[in-house]
Amino acid sequence: MNIKDNFIYLIAVFLFFGLSVFFAVKSRNSYILLNKVKVDLILEKQKVHHYNERSKLKLFMDDAKLKPVVLLDSNNDSILIQDLVKTPKLIFRFSDQFCTPCIDAALKSLKSLGDSIGFSNILIISDIKNSRLLNIFINNHQIISPCLSYSEQFNFEIENRPGNDRAPYYIILDQNLKVSFPFFAEENDELNNIYLGRIKSLFNKVNDSAINFKH
Repeated sequence: MNIKDNFIYLIAVFLFFGLSVFFAVKSRNSYILLNKVKVDLILEKQKVHHYNERSKLKLFMDDAKLKPVVLLDSNNDSILIQDLVKTPKLIFRFSDQFCTPCIDAALKSLKSLGDSIGFSNILIISDIKNSRLLNIFINNHQIISPCLSYSEQFNFEIENRPGNDRAPYYIILDQNLKVSFPFFAEENDELNNIYLGRIKSLFNKVNDSAINFKH
């Protein structure tokens, strides 16, 4: 084999090796991309499932009735919940096991809302075990609205969920203990603002109607 033939042979070998490496890398990248697409698809399906489950929970809560329960106030007194809802109230229900930033953000929003609709129209109900801890919570967060505790579960499906699937939520509760306007409080800021704006309009209309009725 002469020099020319050897050169052509070497070129062919290098070309073959180069193409092999190129296709190997391309195949690996395609495999990685395919796996990423599969993972993204699984995550998207999980998000859709999570959204559907949350939607079902809210639908089941809407127009449901809360069973009569006895709440504990910061003075360690027992109060029937129906005694607190002679007029419709916005209820914020949460567990002390929820993430602290979620609770802090909701309580901050409720302070702003209370300035508009009246702090007495908002009831904050946690599952804190006793009045001593409840008082600590009230003082630490400078809560103005009535803040009470109910350590058991309300008769809503969301309350029966495992810890990670539970979420702090709002409801409007009327004098018949009927639920309306359920909403999960750890939604994004835009949805939270829309919901709380709607609640503000609702209570302002109720207050205006009451004033007009008195006149």
